[in-house]
Amino acid sequence: TSPTTTPETTTLPTTTTPAQSTTSVASKTSNPTATTAVPPLSTPLKFSIMENFTQALANSNTPEFIKLATEVENRLNPIFRRTVPDFLRVRIDGFRSGSIEVNSTLLFEPSSEPLSPSEVVKALSSELENGTTLGNLTISAESIQSGNITLSNLEPMVLNIDFVIENETFNGNLNNSTSSEFMSLKSNILTWLEGVLKAGFDPNVLPNSVVTFSNDSMKVQVSARIQINTTRVENRPLLLDLITNNVNTSGFDIIKSSIRVNSARVVVDSIQVSIRFANTTFVHDLSDRSSSQFKELSSRVTKVINDIFANNSNFTEVIINGFRAGSVIADVATVFKEGTTIKDNVVGTLTNSVVAFRNRDFALDTNFLNGITTTTTATTTIGASTATTGSTVNQVSTTVGVNATQA
Repeated sequence: TSPTTTPETTTLPTTTTPAQSTTSVASKTSNPTATTAVPPLSTPLKFSIMENFTQALANSNTPEFIKLATEVENRLNPIFRRTVPDFLRVRIDGFRSGSIEVNSTLLFEPSSEPLSPSEVVKALSSELENGTTLGNLTISAESIQSGNITLSNLEPMVLNIDFVIENETFNGNLNNSTSSEFMSLKSNILTWLEGVLKAGFDPNVLPNSVVTFSNDSMKVQVSARIQINTTRVENRPLLLDLITNNVNTSGFDIIKSSIRVNSARVVVDSIQVSIRFANTTFVHDLSDRSSSQFKELSSRVTKVINDIFANNSNFTEVIINGFRAGSVIADVATVFKEGTTIKDNVVGTLTNSVVAFRNRDFALDTNFLNGITTTTTATTTIGASTATTGSTVNQVSTTVGVNATQA
């Protein structure tokens, strides 16, 4: 419920929040793009500081207001930054009498998923030493409120978990919640996810989880909604690590860099590379992610590249995007922690790994990998016969391995 306005309520001037991100819009004029400010997302928060309210706190321009607002901001910002990577800042909207009631708003990146009111209340209350103290501030835990949520009526934690399965191929049956294929995949996904959360976070996972599937370049995009009845704080980095560190127990080839937990994600650089194997013959089935030929070759390529970068602590994974003809070209994404490498380094490492590829029965075309066009000259001599008195020599030029994608 909204608080009753009193004469002591602080009135702040209306402001325009600075844009935190921009959206490009196609322009009909000569300007190629225009930008539109996107406001941050927000969740309200109010609580009471156990001190006497003074009239000076009703005016946002007074030294008293500025001092207290700065103290509150400095205490709250680190709390929410620890739990939500996309948290921007807390905005102090005003102070009211009773003792000192703080009215504030938590601001989040426009593309993020803000904390729910229950999670806001839990996050602040869990930081109070002896249930009341936050730095130099004495706060009434019972007064902490976000929307209509207080400590007395907390709602279950909701986790929206998304990821892509690389070794499963999307088909129409996964759009039908009554199909055996849908129900089997859903059951396997929830058995794994709920087991990880129960063992590593909180056992009180509720039985009403929802799973949907969608098409991600013929790979399977999974979106799961799981509720947990817990007093624990929604620490998104912790939950993200928990899921990511347990992908090997899932029974699926989950793309780690695709995992999202309430919008929290691993920040990576995905470096696209095309690799040609001169001794491998392309067949039509390599265009089909569900074929045994695709899966077998994908597994072999994944293993050799994982082995090559095994000692690089910044390497996350390799993703097989597809195969194409000529002999066989593998289009892959090598994924590293953000800012730790560049494409030239990746190409250089792969180029120096001819032996590793050979040990897996691959003939690596290093010229193709480096975008080098090679020309081979073949000479054919046609001998003289009784019908002719001369001989003709034909020069045949053949271009091999032009990598148009390496630019």
